[in-house]
Amino acid sequence: MYRGIVMIVLVGIISSVLLVLFKKLRKITWLSAKDVVLVFILTCSINMVFFTLIPVTVERSVSVFMLSYMDTYSDKADDSNVSATVDGGDMLEIKGSTETDSKGYT
Repeated sequence: MYRGIVMIVLVGIISSVLLVLFKKLRKITWLSAKDVVLVFILTCSINMVFFTLIPVTVERSVSVFMLSYMDTYSDKADDSNVSATVDGGDMLEIKGSTETDSKGYT
């Protein structure tokens, strides 16, 4: 199981327990068990949306940047001067490239 999902469920449980404690300390009668379950489900759902949405959006942004960079410099790449390595992440290296673009990339 993923650690992130375990943490999301743990946060949902903690928020539900805090709501029950708040209810008992303040002697609130209008909060029911349905409200506690609703808080658990809402907390887990909202956190799951952020847990999946933000990393996917960032990854897509990086992928689009890499693809546009490769498209821009595709004329310099052929089988003899391109090497691809995987060391914790994908990296494309074009050997012998000395020109730089407007952002300073070679």
